[in-house]
Amino acid sequence: MRQLNGHEGRPHFGPMPSLEREVADFDSDVLQRSEERFVLAEFWAPWCTACTRLHPALENVAARLAGRLELASVNIEMHAQLVEAQGVHGLPMVKAYFKGRAIGELTGVLPEPAIERWADSLFEAAREGGLMPPLAAAAATREP
Repeated sequence: MRQLNGHEGRPHFGPMPSLEREVADFDSDVLQRSEERFVLAEFWAPWCTACTRLHPALENVAARLAGRLELASVNIEMHAQLVEAQGVHGLPMVKAYFKGRAIGELTGVLPEPAIERWADSLFEAAREGGLMPPLAAAAATREP
């Protein structure tokens, strides 16, 4: 993923994170990475003020859930072919990918707790579907 510093590529409507993660190649930056962990792809546009309001909440949730999921930003003006291919029908839209496929989505601005509950529900659904180890086993595998 390409790292953008400052406000490059985004309008400045308020406080913005100092570092953003814009995909260079959707297949490698989202689909391939999702083979090992959840990837939340944030579909946005420079003219979308709601996108700017949602972004800090997504960054905070991704930071709290680091290691379990990763955040990728997809500027639909830079990646116009993905709008139809990925079923983007409103902005801001966040799609969750795991094991190379979309497994859930959110549209609109939501508060951090709602985003985190949604992410937790995706983790739980993946565990129940046998795609992830149970919590106790997962915790045991992380300990040295």
